[in-house]
Amino acid sequence: MITARRSPTFGLFGRLLMRDLILHMMIASSVGVTLFLVIDFVEVGNRAKDTATAQDFALLSLYSIPTILKLILPVTVPMGVLTAVSAQMRSLELAAFLAAGASIWALIKPILVAASIAAGLYVGIVEYLIPPSSEQANTVRRKMGLPYSNTMWGRSGWYKGRRQLYRIENIRRGDASELQGIVMLEIEKGAVVKRVDVQRMRFEDGKWIGQNVIERKMDAQASSSEAPSMKTKHLPETELDVPEQPQDFNVGLALPKRLNFETLKTSMNIREKLGRPAISHRLEYYHRHTGPLSVILAALLAAAIGLRRGRRQTLAAALGWGSALGFSIWLIHELMNLVGGTGALPSLFVAALMPFLLVIGVLGGWYQVQTRGIRES
Repeated sequence: MITARRSPTFGLFGRLLMRDLILHMMIASSVGVTLFLVIDFVEVGNRAKDTATAQDFALLSLYSIPTILKLILPVTVPMGVLTAVSAQMRSLELAAFLAAGASIWALIKPILVAASIAAGLYVGIVEYLIPPSSEQANTVRRKMGLPYSNTMWGRSGWYKGRRQLYRIENIRRGDASELQGIVMLEIEKGAVVKRVDVQRMRFEDGKWIGQNVIERKMDAQASSSEAPSMKTKHLPETELDVPEQPQDFNVGLALPKRLNFETLKTSMNIREKLGRPAISHRLEYYHRHTGPLSVILAALLAAAIGLRRGRRQTLAAALGWGSALGFSIWLIHELMNLVGGTGALPSLFVAALMPFLLVIGVLGGWYQVQTRGIRES
């Protein structure tokens, strides 16, 4: 009995094309990261304390890489794809491949796989690298005397708890199980009756443990004509009377972009149930879905543009087209984020607009390649 032999997913040319695509995307991303780090290094050098060491600069650069990659991947992926396709067009390898009777799908498959790898890298960076690296970067920035932000309202954030009011300087862990620079105010009849300053507190075994705690109690019974008395107590470490759980502080304070997907979804749902503003959380939630899709679609569009630009292509022109495409994607994304952040447009529409525009571009570009082929000039 003779069985039909299944054709391989990729031929030799497909594997070589995929290798070139990944290589060019890596080169473009590396150049982009290096450029960002150099610019940031100059800015940090001008604003850091004199006591900052070379190790501090190196650590800050290292912890900044995931955030930089998230920003530049939508730009460097189409740039890398265009330069790779341009190189293949100059060597006439792509033209020979299609002239031999290969289908457009055989060309799309390696591009799709390479773009999916880049999208997977994007997901991994956002989900697993940015939350911890942001915390470490904030720690280093604080040590160097640089401005930092780890809450939704800047350097410190206020949160109204069940019995007291909190001001939190920094969320040290992504799950909010460790906080720093906490001020707790207990208010009765419009007056502060108790203030607790905590240098750091952590959540262990269902309770909060505070370090370097200064507790001040005011005499609520004193008359208005008498000077209020105050009792002060300093404790190196003690259990704190805090009924809130870590997720309560995450819901109220943490930046959405620094939460992993499950925590982001939980925070968004809780905020909406409590009637708190959740626009930024929902917008980030939708972007977690549309971001990787946009990376894949941008790569497919860039490949179609590269094929239609003709056989006589220069590297400089490919870089220009790739930069223009990537910058346009970034600009539209940022503009829509600004509009979406105000609540003027639905979050789903804002997040879905970029993939929708890219789908139209991909379908139109590959239709031109299918019907008109590769330009001769």
